[in-house]
Amino acid sequence: MWRKIHIAVDTSIRETVAAEVSLSGVTDAEVLPNLLKQTRRTIKAISGDGADDSGESVMKLLDARKPLV
Repeated sequence: MWRKIHIAVDTSIRETVAAEVSLSGVTDAEVLPNLLKQTRRTIKAISGDGADDSGESVMKLLDARKPLV
């Protein structure tokens, strides 16, 4: 069994600001809440590989965090 690493990067300074290792079947959307908990930075954009259809759940999560986004 292999693992995946999900990372959040501050692209303006090219610095990793959050990371999570998961089993291969875990999606970006499932890990996103944990990545968000690891940083209090302003979020300007989020991107994933698009392999799963989770756009609505991601938008709900970001709406709940609106003061920080």
